Amino acid sequence: MDGIRVFVLIIMFSYLSFSCKKSRIADLDKPVKGFILLSNHRANNLRKLDSAVSWGINHIELSHYQLCHFLKDMRDSICRSDVNFLANEAVKRGIKEIFVWDHAFYEMDYYPDRFKVPADSSAVFFHHTQRFAGGMEMQLNLDDPGFWNWVYNDYDSLLALVPDINGIVLTFIETGSYVIYQHSLKATTPEEKIAMLVDSLAEYFVDRKGLQLTIRTFIYNRFEKDGMVKALSLIKHKNIRVMIKMVPHDWFLTYPYEDYVADILFPVVIEYDGGMEYCGENIIANSFPRYFDDGFNYYHQFPNVVGFCARTDRYGETSAMYSR
Repeated sequence: MDGIRVFVLIIMFSYLSFSCKKSRIADLDKPVKGFILLSNHRANNLRKLDSAVSWGINHIELSHYQLCHFLKDMRDSICRSDVNFLANEAVKRGIKEIFVWDHAFYEMDYYPDRFKVPADSSAVFFHHTQRFAGGMEMQLNLDDPGFWNWVYNDYDSLLALVPDINGIVLTFIETGSYVIYQHSLKATTPEEKIAMLVDSLAEYFVDRKGLQLTIRTFIYNRFEKDGMVKALSLIKHKNIRVMIKMVPHDWFLTYPYEDYVADILFPVVIEYDGGMEYCGENIIANSFPRYFDDGFNYYHQFPNVVGFCARTDRYGETSAMYSR
């Protein structure tokens, strides 16, 4: 399948406009010109990497369930083999930034019981707890230093399995154990808990491991916007990027653009869906050049927007890329 060839041309012309942008944080002002690979189809992925070179792409993300939706997926031999294969092939082609996705936190039963405390009512209502024998609901205890040490040691073992990657894309919503429903007396609001999570993992990934970190977030509706902006403002670690979707929630063509970009005090990368998740999935022939062109033009106006990442497929043999 040739895929949506016109989308590649849009990317080629549009990403050049980011080359002169400067973020508000000098260490992270390098433009991001990225492809996101979801599929484990090796032949297609090699063609995408060849396309990446020809289009000047400098950033690759390996994501979703066929590659790396959670860093813990690297314990699966098939996922690990595919990620290491693609990372190695990207290195061969001179692509400098190779990121994998992660979501924090995982399902509750992933973590030892000694790091859990009885849950409060809000966490029980939103089903981000674990039910123990006798009916008691439990939360992760974010105030326990032992919990964070366990998380760091677990990440040590996972990162050792993927030696060629040099960055993490961290999603902290749509997770098995959403951080805002976990226990803390130090961070009492949802926004403070998000900031605690990001700062704790940034200290690990960036300061200890020397990796780059992008935190990926989005909002489902306008009522969540203020909370997310506040959460981002509370993050103390400054050596990170923020990636947001081109539109709120998911990829419906009628959705408006994000209107809070200027309020994010970090370099921002815009995530585009070349995989057409809700519009054909690269299986039904389609092209929407004005849709993507308008998006690039809108986000170009913000000085903290430093680039883009575009999904290149919707699993399997689907593809929006071809070699020039």
